[in-house]
Amino acid sequence: FVASGLSVAGAIAGNMLALVVELIFARRLLPIPFRLTALKTRPPDLFRLALPLMVYEFCFEIAIRSDLLIFRIFGGETLVAGHYAAAQMVAFIPLLLTSSLSSMVLSGATRMSCKKDTVALQGLTQQVMKMLFWIFPFCAIISGSARAIMALLFGPGYQEAGTILTILIFLPGPVLIARNAASVLIAA
Repeated sequence: FVASGLSVAGAIAGNMLALVVELIFARRLLPIPFRLTALKTRPPDLFRLALPLMVYEFCFEIAIRSDLLIFRIFGGETLVAGHYAAAQMVAFIPLLLTSSLSSMVLSGATRMSCKKDTVALQGLTQQVMKMLFWIFPFCAIISGSARAIMALLFGPGYQEAGTILTILIFLPGPVLIARNAASVLIAA
């Protein structure tokens, strides 16, 4: 679609078509019955429980992804925006831990909550929060060598992006803490 000259609209259309094809193949290869009666709860009750989580995740994603757009709206130069985007890509690496760690914490906390084991749940919460604070020394190491990392990954023209990386690398820490705290609160 993009090669045919549709540019952004073609990329979106191609992505949507790929999702439809994926859904068709998944339904054909994995004939799992999908009926709302198989759920033990009514759809309005399920939606009532899911709505706050959906709003939370939506706001979180907007907050994470909106900074470059805001930078350009307020008149940031294109070269600096490129440096910012490169630094943001490197700072995104610690955020990759979020989804896997949050899922693991949510599953363990849910299991402990179902067993009514509050002592184990408190222990899990303390272990997770202690472990998350170990990300800050890792961020400090990256911050100290940010210019060299940017030059190594993107070339000498991006060495100035290291200055931006020194700030951005510390942002995933609070995000990880907030997401995992939310996982524990959801399970409790």
